[in-house]
Amino acid sequence: MKTVARPFSFTLLCDICSQYHLQFFPKVLVFLERANILLYILFECYVNFSEFTANHIMVTKDDEYDYLFKVVLIGDSGVGKSNLLSRFTRNEFNLESKTTIGVEFATRSIQVDGKTIKAQIWDTAGQERYRAITSAYYRGAVGALLVYDIAKHVTYENVERWLKELRDHADQNIVIMLVGNKSDLRHLRAVPSDEAKAYTEQNCLSFIETSALDSTNVEAAFTNILTGMLFYLLLLC
Repeated sequence: MKTVARPFSFTLLCDICSQYHLQFFPKVLVFLERANILLYILFECYVNFSEFTANHIMVTKDDEYDYLFKVVLIGDSGVGKSNLLSRFTRNEFNLESKTTIGVEFATRSIQVDGKTIKAQIWDTAGQERYRAITSAYYRGAVGALLVYDIAKHVTYENVERWLKELRDHADQNIVIMLVGNKSDLRHLRAVPSDEAKAYTEQNCLSFIETSALDSTNVEAAFTNILTGMLFYLLLLC
């Protein structure tokens, strides 16, 4: 990403903002969500700033890794994307987790076959009002977790739309895993596992069910997709 030579601060103006003389501040998205042109400009700035911040954080930690992979979490609002992120990266779960506005990210490194993989994981807003401007989320992503709630069939029904959006905007070689979250709500299950498995077989996706609440398969989900991304990369070399 092209960056400008200015000091790191929360009043940094990205290239897009500079062109329109707008100073970036993330929460302004909430107030301008009906002003499509301004919202698009500010949203692009938000993503640019987030990428700058992520890279800055990784540089200042001065850690070492062999591969850096960007992974996006997508799916309807309320399916548990933010808690999957926090469970994997910080081993935390928040029952009062609020709807994501814009984009959040976190990083974690794992070892695969003696190689250190640093995952830069992006949590995306699932609300319909953001759908027209989220192509910026997919920039540079090499993996995606497409999440639905096993207790809400409508979130599974919307998987098809999310998959289309992903394939329209992401790299054609992106590795995709379908994740049925909230497996702890088995008594409220609305999406049979066999139905989801059949869908993934038809669409060449991997599949797993998880629970961010009790940690079931969360580690496995991220480890499996990162391992798959590494093996796919090595096949291309």
